[in-house]
Amino acid sequence: MEDRMVWPHERNGQFSVRSYYRYILAQIGTQFAEGSNVQTQHILWKHLWKMKVPNKVKIFAWRARKNGLPTGQQLVKKHVLSDGTCSLCLSELETLAHAVMSCNAIHKMWELYLHVVSIANNMSVMDVALQFCDRKLYDQLATFFMLMWSFWFRRNKYVHEKVTLSPKQVADNALTMLHSFDKVKPKTQIQLKNHYRWQHPPAD
Repeated sequence: MEDRMVWPHERNGQFSVRSYYRYILAQIGTQFAEGSNVQTQHILWKHLWKMKVPNKVKIFAWRARKNGLPTGQQLVKKHVLSDGTCSLCLSELETLAHAVMSCNAIHKMWELYLHVVSIANNMSVMDVALQFCDRKLYDQLATFFMLMWSFWFRRNKYVHEKVTLSPKQVADNALTMLHSFDKVKPKTQIQLKNHYRWQHPPAD
């Protein structure tokens, strides 16, 4: 019998983002219960799931929430690096907030593309995300995480390949991807069933 990978959180053993999302909520539920802003964070996760963005951006958002991205700061903590200084500006410790929000060139992009919320240098990614929920700017949440994902992509291109991309270039590409993704309306299960339903062969 051939071995195969099985995702234990779905009956059919197949991975799905929906079951992954439920698994994440179960894992972080105790953390939410300990916070004073439980309701706001629950609303945030609810709208994160509903964002019309590629699944990789949703997973990126979850990793950002858990501070699970390999920033300079995290790599120093894990003894992978001895120096966690930002490779792009060479002036500050590379926290996640620095890498995607407050690094010099990046900070200017936020003022240009998403000035509806304030982004101070001492704010975390989730501090900013929660502003959208507090002000009920849920439609802007997708733009926020899409831009953040693009700036992280830019950072990785430089760190791993020494390729320098313009912040405006990656931001424009990310917004183009976001608008294109929003226009694609996936078929419902009923639509798919009707589209691919079995038909009698033509009579001779």
